[in-house]
Parts: sequence; structure tokens; C-alpha cells
Amino acid sequence: MSSSLARPNETPQLRRPAWLPLLAIVALALFSARVCRVTAPTGDSAMLSANDRSRWCTVRALVEHGTYRIDGIIRERDRESGRRIWSTIDRVRHRGWDGREHDYSSKPPLYPTLLAAEYWVIRQLTGMTLADDPFTPVRLIVWLTNGSLLLAFWWAIARWLKLWSDDEWSSAVVFAMAAFGTFLTTFAVTINNHLPAAVTCAWTADALIRLGQGERQGWRFALASGMAALTAANELPALSLLAAVLVYLAWIDWRRTLMFATPAVMLTTALFFGTNYAAHGSWRPPYAHRGEGKQVATFESSRVSRLRESIVGDDWRRELERLGIRLGKRARWEKTGKPDRWALFDLESGRRWAMRVESGRLVLYEWDDWYDYAGSYWRPGKRQGVDRGEPSRARYAFHVLIGHHGIMSLTPFWLLTLYGCWQWGRHGDSVQKSLVMLTVALSLVCLAFFLTRPQIDRNYGGMTSGFRWLFWLIPLWLGTTIPATLRLGTSRPGRGLVYGLLGASAFAAAYPAMQPWSHPWLYDWWVTLGGG
Repeated sequence: MSSSLARPNETPQLRRPAWLPLLAIVALALFSARVCRVTAPTGDSAMLSANDRSRWCTVRALVEHGTYRIDGIIRERDRESGRRIWSTIDRVRHRGWDGREHDYSSKPPLYPTLLAAEYWVIRQLTGMTLADDPFTPVRLIVWLTNGSLLLAFWWAIARWLKLWSDDEWSSAVVFAMAAFGTFLTTFAVTINNHLPAAVTCAWTADALIRLGQGERQGWRFALASGMAALTAANELPALSLLAAVLVYLAWIDWRRTLMFATPAVMLTTALFFGTNYAAHGSWRPPYAHRGEGKQVATFESSRVSRLRESIVGDDWRRELERLGIRLGKRARWEKTGKPDRWALFDLESGRRWAMRVESGRLVLYEWDDWYDYAGSYWRPGKRQGVDRGEPSRARYAFHVLIGHHGIMSLTPFWLLTLYGCWQWGRHGDSVQKSLVMLTVALSLVCLAFFLTRPQIDRNYGGMTSGFRWLFWLIPLWLGTTIPATLRLGTSRPGRGLVYGLLGASAFAAAYPAMQPWSHPWLYDWWVTLGGG
């Protein structure tokens, strides 16, 4: 049994061990059992939170109503409980294609559109509908979609183990971590963007590894860039991955990059922005509509005191008509979620403007805040718990790294990532060193991005069992633990340490196994002890 690191251009001659499919089968069986039992806390659907209900609303609206609008769906009441089981706070409101304001999911529509195609097939084959049964179709789609994604993730990890590990104990540990120790399996019981992003990140890395070993087929260029683009479509910070991939591909072969990589990126980009435009009539995704639009006009400070919640008066109508804005009879001023802003809403045309008080003057803007509407959870003062944001940036950094939502404290196995990166950084071949550089660079860039966000965004990902915004990096973190497990596996104390890290990580992943949209065990412990 060898514990040495793989040498450059040397592939360990190790057959695929028998335990690998056994671990995968057990993990898949446990996942399947959880999906069969998954039920909302209220007991009236298999949708676990506002986050996944938002996507399910789009799926149902597309197949059952042929639209991205979710107005009617979120207001439906369950026949038995009388509850609005489809209601979700993860929505926006804006003027639709018909000129009227409607509610839409705030999630990028590409992924729900793909899920809608899956639901359409199931509906045609079985006759089941989400309207009549919010349990069986949901569970079936989750099982088919996320089960396939988990298999694709494990397959990528198995390929790396076959390439770089000639030790069965090390391979078993790393694969067991992939199967039982990460939050990807935790979140597999619900529709979310983190699992598909992690899978596409894994296959991006796999394609880069093969390219780095000299396999320069055109389809590998397309695979690397296409998977990176899909990762960015699901996780905005993964644009850093896409940029790194395109630079690397152009560096090794710019002709193949133009011929194969560029079309793959363009296709994904077209799908992302095309579905967004079809849904919202805007090329920008919903989260880019949080402020004011184009400035229309300014007014004297004396008019500030004349703003009040009522029908628009004749003096304002005459002033606006001089600007080319003709209002209907039912146009009115409305309060908004910001004390220094009023909304001018014309019920007849469905148009809305924002009137801001700025330095004693009134400034009229086109309306572009899709999150500010009556009843919106995202208005100031409405958010609760962690959604209010952490005021202290230092405190936020502490809890993100080693605190109650800590990357290292919840999943201490990632300490081996640090050790593994150091090992490969010193002794690895060119491909391994490149993987280390990619992993370290992306981790630091994304951490810096989230730690420097304003208070409103410093919320640990909301009500969630881990710092979910970095879950897409899990394949890279896991791959770079291989040299650490090889090194530590040579001694009994080293193996004991690895077992402890694996066990603690698996516990944290299993603690919220039936409800990933809940706080991690460390947070519960922290609050119990009065940590706040």
C-alpha cells in the first residue's frame, strides 16, 4: 500500500474498488428514503420553504397556465387547511407583458423552466398535477433531478480518485465524505440552485484536468466552458470561475477556444437571458431591479409638503402633462418601503414612477424597485431573524468562517483542504498545482465578495443549515483533500484525526437532513447559550 503523492504524468494502476458502488448505493438509498418522506413543516405539501416554493410556483405556472406570472397561484388556499400553501416571500412585482402589475418568482427562470419541461412530461404520462397533489409530483421531480445530480457529482469525484489516489483507505474516506459529509446531500431533498451549480463546477474542473493532461479534443473545450457558464447561471459569484476558465482555455489553444468554448458559453448565456426576458420583459435578472430607473424630472422643494397618500391632484396632473405623462383618473400617490420615496401609480396604464426627496428637492424616476410593494417581506422593518443582516462585519466574518454558520466549524473536514493545497502546492504536478491555484483563488475571491457585502446581504444565506452561497465550491475543496488523506493515512493518529473530521462533518450534514432550510446545530447551540 503506497501513500505517496501521484507523480507527474503517472496514473496509479488501481482498479475501481468494490466499496465505491456500495457507498454510492447506500447514499442513494438514504437520499431516496428522505425524499419519500419529505414534508413541509405545515404538513400540507412537499415544498420545504419559501425559497423552493418560489421555483415551484414558476414550474406550475408555466405548465398549467403557460405564463411566468404566479399571482393566482400564490393566493390559492388549500381546500382542507385553508392556508395559502403556495405563498412565498421570494417574489417580485412589476409590470408584465399585458401592461398590468403581476407577481413573479425572484429566482432566475432558466432552472425552473428546465424543471417545467420535466413536470410537463410527468403530467402527460401520469395525469398528476401540482394543483391537485403538492406531494407526489414534487417528490418525484426532486428524486429524478437531484438523484441524477448526486450521481454526476459522485462520478466526478470517483474519476479524480482513480486518477490521483493509489490508496484504498484514502479513496474510501474522500468518497464517503462526498456521499455523506457535505451539505450537498443535505439540500438534495429540495429544489435549489446550489446542487446543480456544484455538479457543473465539478465537471468544469474535470474537463480542465483532462485538458491539462494534454487531451485537447474540441468537445472538452466546449464542456469546460459550458459547465462553467452553467455554474455562473446558478451562482453569480461563479462568474469568476467562468473568467478563469476562458483565460486558461485561450492560453492553451485560442483557436479551439473560439471554435468550441465560445459557442458553448454563448448558448448558455442566450438561455439565461432569453428566459429572463421571456419572464420579465427585461434582460436584467430580478435582483438587479432594486433601485430607481432613469431620472425623469426634478421639482421645487416647496412641493415636498404636498405629497400625501391620495388621488393625484389637478396641479400635479398639469405639471406631469408638461413632461408628456398623461395619467388616468385613478392615478394615485402611494407610500413605499422607504420614508423618502413615494410611488406614483396609474391604475389604468399600470405604470409606476418613484418620487424621491433628495436634498430638499423632489426627483421623479422611472420605477425600478421590484422588491418594494405592499406586503413585501423585503421592505425595511419587515425582515426577521438573520434576514435583518449582521451589523458587525467582523462578527459576520467570524461566524462565516468558524462560528455558528462557519465553513470550517460545521465541516471541519475542509481543514484537510488547507493541508492538501499546501501538499500539492509544494509537491504536485502541474495539473495538481493548477487545481490548487484555482481552488484557492476562487475561495478567496468569493469569500471577499460576501464578507464585504452591505448589512442587508450579511445574513448567512437566510434560514439555512450552512453558508450555502459557497456550496458550489465543494467539489474543488473535496478534490484537494486527496493528498492530505494520502499523507495522514500513513499513521494511526493521522487516520484517527481524519475519522474525527469526517464524523463531525457528517453529523453537521445529517442534523438538518429532513429540513435543510433550518439553522445548523451550532447556531441552535449558540442561541441556547445566549449567544444571540
